[in-house]
Amino acid sequence: HSYLRSVLRFCRCFLLLILLCYSYRLLMWLFFFFLLRPGTSQIFTNIFVGSVRLVLETGADVGAFYKLYAESVRNLGTPVFPRRLFEELLAVFGDAVEIQLVRAEEGNPIASLMSFYFKDTVLPYYAGGSPIARQYGAHDFMYYDLMLRAAEKGKTIFDFGRSKSGSGPYKFKKNWCFDPLPLEYQHQVAPGATIANLS
Repeated sequence: HSYLRSVLRFCRCFLLLILLCYSYRLLMWLFFFFLLRPGTSQIFTNIFVGSVRLVLETGADVGAFYKLYAESVRNLGTPVFPRRLFEELLAVFGDAVEIQLVRAEEGNPIASLMSFYFKDTVLPYYAGGSPIARQYGAHDFMYYDLMLRAAEKGKTIFDFGRSKSGSGPYKFKKNWCFDPLPLEYQHQVAPGATIANLS
């Protein structure tokens, strides 16, 4: 019995040490898990897991970014922009463009993002990831890191771009607790014609 008590005492001390080391992260995770909608709590779970299991680099070369971007766009059945376009964007916009690269534990690149800075706004624009990026929650971790660094630079607007209401991208952005702003468009069509479906 004394041996068992010693083992239990050791386990309690070990768990307490872990809780003390990660108390602020654990409390944050529990808060968001129980109080926010399921999709939003999953985002904060991914951020927590990412901070432990992933490595994020800033200023990565366009080659690593393009490989992940092209793979993602191709898998969606969308034509892929040429690599030369992104090389030109970096050359023209300079410090106003930033590339992030997320690596898994073993060092393999799994997600990347090209963002643009303009005045008080940051725009995460071109993103890509490998099939396992979702398992790691790499995109949530990457967007969160971008928000932190944009705030450090004094940016006050995070422009997540346009999405059709109710679509997958719309729901993803909604889970970040952003308030959507409706956009209005004017169309001019020939007499008797109908507005083309541009979605």
